[in-house]
Amino acid sequence: FQGCSNIKKAIVECNVKTLPSVFSGCSKLEVAVLNDNVTSMDGTFKGCSSLKTIKLPKNLEYLGYSTFYGCKSLESIEFNSKLTKIDYGCFANCDSLKEVVLPYGLKEIQLFAFSECDSLIKIWIPETVTVIRQNAFENTKSLTIYAQANNKPATWESGYDYYTKGVLWSQEKIG
Repeated sequence: FQGCSNIKKAIVECNVKTLPSVFSGCSKLEVAVLNDNVTSMDGTFKGCSSLKTIKLPKNLEYLGYSTFYGCKSLESIEFNSKLTKIDYGCFANCDSLKEVVLPYGLKEIQLFAFSECDSLIKIWIPETVTVIRQNAFENTKSLTIYAQANNKPATWESGYDYYTKGVLWSQEKIG
């Protein structure tokens, strides 16, 4: 279905574990319903500029490279507790995201994961996150990061918060 410009709704009912870039470039896709057996997504919705909301599958553990890159209408994401890694550029250029509460249990946020998200003003990071790569939130200028940790873990790379409003430590969940 990659690049199909007429698809408005996608329902994945089949028992697949990995969803590659099957809907990438489907610019009119507004609604996606995913099977809870999906454990990995990679580039799945890249460039789906009309997608507004997504509930991630219950068993999803990995959000891969550019999974939601350029989803300019994406306003909300419902995460699950099994997610452990958000990879390179996963939510980059998601201009309509305003607030994100990452799930407890998440361990890694990779390079440019939330870069260039122009409307993102709040993100809550649980204490389970042990790795944040440089530029993870680059050029997300209105963003305040709410971290559950008491201070910056040594494994968070310097520069993860370039061009943000900064970090508030020891924060309980927002939202």
